[in-house]
Amino acid sequence: MNASTIMSHIEQIIAAVTALSTLVIAIFAVIQAIAAKDAARAAKLNAEVLTESQRPYISAVPHEDPVRDLMTDTPRVQLGLTNCGATPAINVVYESWIEVLPAPFDDFTQAADYRKSAEPVLLPPRADRPLVVNIPIRRGLSRTDRAEIKELRRLVCVRLKVSYRDLFGDSHWASFGFFVQYNGLVPLPKYNDGGCSDAC
Repeated sequence: MNASTIMSHIEQIIAAVTALSTLVIAIFAVIQAIAAKDAARAAKLNAEVLTESQRPYISAVPHEDPVRDLMTDTPRVQLGLTNCGATPAINVVYESWIEVLPAPFDDFTQAADYRKSAEPVLLPPRADRPLVVNIPIRRGLSRTDRAEIKELRRLVCVRLKVSYRDLFGDSHWASFGFFVQYNGLVPLPKYNDGGCSDAC
């Protein structure tokens, strides 16, 4: 084997090693790019989870005794709004509907007593006391109405829709529906949901 043949073999080996090294570097570069993409995706997911955990979340529960409140001279249902989230709910406005309807509940009618809050309010997170929303039956209740309500032949149905913004600038809404029973308020089959009005 002469010197030129040896040199040729050495050059081939060097070329092969160089090609293999380039391939290994390329593989590591691809792996690193995938890892960076996964890390970026994980960071984005963590940021989204953190943001969601900081948003305000509104709940509505009975306030006082709904049956007793209905049997007064000014029949009404009172709901307590609470922000269960970690940050304030801003520009809170609410709409309410109340109506005496035959059982079983189907839906509110055009005759429902509708009201909308006049001014937006701020609902702080985890306040000591709820924001009490008074939902009156402004026409009152007749003696017949009261008897039929007690016998559950007619239901006092109430709906509350709350709209608000969070500190991140997104708009949200929450809807609550109940009817009055002797043991308190029972959720209606409709109107217990919520969502984001924006693309949040």
